[in-house]
This record gives sequence, structure tokens and C-alpha cells, in this order.
Amino acid sequence: MLKLTARGSESFHVLIDKNEKYPWKFPNCTVERTQLKAGDYALLSDEGIIAVVERKNFHNMISDFGSLHLLHMKLGELEEYKHAAMVVEAHYDDFLKPDKLKFYSPSYLSKVWAEIFAYHPHFQIIFAGNRKMGKEWTLRFFHAVTSHEKDSIPTAVAEEAANYDSSGDFIGGTYYDIRKEVLKNFENEFTINTLRDRFPDATDYILRKVLTVLKKEGYIEHSGYGKASVWRKIK
Repeated sequence: MLKLTARGSESFHVLIDKNEKYPWKFPNCTVERTQLKAGDYALLSDEGIIAVVERKNFHNMISDFGSLHLLHMKLGELEEYKHAAMVVEAHYDDFLKPDKLKFYSPSYLSKVWAEIFAYHPHFQIIFAGNRKMGKEWTLRFFHAVTSHEKDSIPTAVAEEAANYDSSGDFIGGTYYDIRKEVLKNFENEFTINTLRDRFPDATDYILRKVLTVLKKEGYIEHSGYGKASVWRKIK
């Protein structure tokens, strides 16, 4: 399992709702307790809140099922954010086991979950299994949202994904061939069309992964947009 390093999380500013009891801990992050309009945890950037997470354990969910209209209202508030998720510290099949249920039947809860997914398609529901994995998923979610907002891809993910084309087929050394060519043989200034001409069989997916990783590592920088987009070598 990949481990998210402190370096990858040190710039996070996490807001935790002041009503959240026994909150998750976020090492190496700036953490602030406040009153959130939606969710229990939020990722704060210079532009404001860019991601929210609602945390639920098994007993929270069972209790919320007793007031479905309020639950739908809460989930609707989450949907107002660009990046939102409800993280459940339980497995889906926990809600289908008769020995764990006192007031509801498994068939009823399966219908409730189906309704939740159908009525709220614009945010994610994650069955994390337990508290530890719920916190882990949320930390990685905030990391991915931060990278997405910066129009970059985490280095470890990009390097792994770059070995596959869009159909999922392994393409071996193509990623490294492109990387080597950029670093050793390219002019100091180039465009993505330069890459396309040099590697006509490579997909744009692969080409952009190379550029993303090299930028992250500090070898190249980017300026301009669209046809005016230019890459420059800085090492």
C-alpha cells in the first residue's frame, strides 16, 4: 500500500466541525475547529472550502435512517460543493446482516441505500470499513483534490499510471523513453505538439503524465494556455 508522506500533506488546512466528537487526527496538517455549514471535515484553500466529507459510523447511519428527510437534506447540502463525500466507517453488507439490525430489515435498508445513491448522484459514498480506513481515505481524497485543483497529478500515481495506455494495456518503457528524450534531447522550450511529433504512437494520456511528473520534480515549467501553451526546461 502506498504511504502518503508528511511532505504530501503538510500544506493541508483541515477544518473540523466543532460538534464532531472524537474527530480524526490529521498529522502534519493545519487543523482548525469551526462551525461548518455542511459535513464534518473540510479542506480549505486560498479560494475557500474546496472539499467536504461527512463522517458516519454504523450506529450514526442506523439512527439517520429514522429521519430520512433530514438525511436527504444533509446530503443535499453536501452536493453544493464541487468535491464532496460521505465516508461510512462500516461495510455495505453490515447493513444487510439481521443480527446487527434491531429495527430494520435487510431488504428495507438495501432499498434505502439504493434511494440515497439514486437521489444524490453528485457526491461519493465510501464504505471504508472502519474508522482508521475512513480517515485514511479522507486524507488521500484531500490530497487528490489539492492536486486536481493545481492541475497536477500526484507523482507516485502519475508514474504508475503512465505505464498504461487509455485501454489499460501495459506499454512498458514508453513513459521512460519519452522522459529521457525530453530531458536529454529537447530544446529548452517546446510544446506538447513537439512530443506528439516525436512519439506519434503514444497517447496524449501518456504524454501529459510525463509532463506532469517532470513539472512536479522541478525539471520543467509551464506557461500559457491553449495554442500559447509552452513548456520550458529549468534544470
